[in-house]
Amino acid sequence: PTSTAPLITAGERIRVSPSDVEGLAACPLKWFLTRSGGSAPASDAQALGSLVHAVAERAESEHLRGPALREAFEERLSDLGYPATWQGGLAADRARAMIERLDAYLADCDALGVRADVEQPVRADVDIPLSVLSPAVRQRAGLRIPAEGGNAVPVTISGRIDRLEHVGGLLGGESEDSAGPDRNGTVRVIDLKTGQRVPKDVQRHPQLATYRLALSSQGLDVIGGALVLLGKEPSKRSGDGYVLAPPGAALDPSPAAPEPEQEPDEGANGAADSSEEYWAEELVATAAVDGVGPQIEARTGEHCRTCWVKDSCPVQVEGRRVVS
Repeated sequence: PTSTAPLITAGERIRVSPSDVEGLAACPLKWFLTRSGGSAPASDAQALGSLVHAVAERAESEHLRGPALREAFEERLSDLGYPATWQGGLAADRARAMIERLDAYLADCDALGVRADVEQPVRADVDIPLSVLSPAVRQRAGLRIPAEGGNAVPVTISGRIDRLEHVGGLLGGESEDSAGPDRNGTVRVIDLKTGQRVPKDVQRHPQLATYRLALSSQGLDVIGGALVLLGKEPSKRSGDGYVLAPPGAALDPSPAAPEPEQEPDEGANGAADSSEEYWAEELVATAAVDGVGPQIEARTGEHCRTCWVKDSCPVQVEGRRVVS
């Protein structure tokens, strides 16, 4: 039945994944409709991505490098169902090139003494203080989050990191024999992508920023995060066999937010300024608030060109005929 109530109850935390944050930042309506059954059927690109991620996970757990890594991929190549045609051969060669770039990246990690946990689950409860958010988000949070006297946006972030890399050795003073799952707690987040497009403002990438926020709330020192674009051919000038975006895994800094205050400071240098400094908190809180309803906003952008739910969108010609 139709309802004007938010999708959460009083005292309930808002659950988001890093991919949710990315989707909600682009278009809340597309995110909502996709989650509600409007997703596209599985594509060849998705099948390739799943296979490459599976091979990458095995490469780390079994330390497969060079010929051993390529052999592990060739064992699974037939799973993609590429036809024995010229086009099928091109697709297979593109997939092999991705594995070559993955191998180059892993070789650099080995040389630097980087150790990684692959497909690492993350779950963190993060209370984002209203005092660090922009006035617009604070107002929407007050209207949409049913809570008495709330001074924070209560978010639960959960997801799975492709590679959680422990980089204590890169900073010096760290023995290879260090015990414990996180050595000295210094990590970076790496997301493997089989596409070739470098996202706009990648230094503030929603998924990477959300993972950093979750891990930082658990006491880890997250010194960076990046996408390894396995589908993109590196430039000859770079000297690397892969593309890292942003270069050097250098995300824009976003300091840890203070503890939620009873009364947010609304002075001249208050929330309006702090929302830029705490851009990651602003990003996650905005996504969380946008996702709880009851109004779900449609936003236009580059994503509209390939949107699967245009015929249900009020800002598209195809959708106006349905929803008007």
